[in-house]
This record gives sequence, C-alpha cells and structure tokens, in this order.
Amino acid sequence: MREREHGNLGGDWARDAHRGGLTDEYARDGGWSGAGRHDNYARDYGFRGKGPKHWTADERIRALVNDHLTEHDEIDASDIDVSVASGEVTLAGTCGTRREKRLAEDLAWACGGVHDVHNRLAVTDREKAIGKASE
Repeated sequence: MREREHGNLGGDWARDAHRGGLTDEYARDGGWSGAGRHDNYARDYGFRGKGPKHWTADERIRALVNDHLTEHDEIDASDIDVSVASGEVTLAGTCGTRREKRLAEDLAWACGGVHDVHNRLAVTDREKAIGKASE
C-alpha cells in the first residue's frame, strides 16, 4: 500500500511534504548549499601553498629539515649545516658517504614549502679521518 501512495518506498523524502513546502527542484539540487550544482555557492578551492603577504616559512622549513636529518637512522648529520632563504634549502658541511649526501638532499626536498635544494655537502671517508686523528 505504501508503494502505491508514494510511488516507491523512498518516494516522499524529496517531496514538498518532507521539505516543508519547498519544491522538488530545491530538494533535488541539495538545498541552499548548492550541493550537486555548480553555482555561486559551490566553491572551487586551489589555494594551498599561498600564504599571507610578506610571510616566509624559512624557519619552519629549517626546523623541519633539521628534524628529518636528526631522526633519519642512516644519516650522521652532526657535520651538516642547514640554511633556508626564500624556500631554498642549502645543505653545507660534510657527510660520510655519497648515499648520506643523496638521502640528506631527498629529505630536504620532502619538506613542504621547499622550492629548491642546493646540496653542497662534501663526502669524506670518516673511517680514514678517525684513523688519522688517533695516530
């Protein structure tokens, strides 16, 4: 009987009686929010990464790169200096292997807000350097 009254089981959910006298068009379009329609109420955002005027994230980026270098198990960052200017990260100092050098660069690139990475790390064989110092 219910199917005959309303056309189908869910029939009156988008009808005037349920929406307080508003039209089927209002219900179908999702109400005042514009859900399902592309009009002035539906927003197209795409402003991620655009911060306030004259604001730079250099200190945050520097802290983030330093944290990543410190926490990485395969990098001895004790001789690495990190500086950031206008979103460009500069890695200077020394590291033990070419792998560490590349990992440090990759970690810097992985941080949000980084526009470029200047890898000026010199690779030194730490075992030889330690051996010379102890002799």
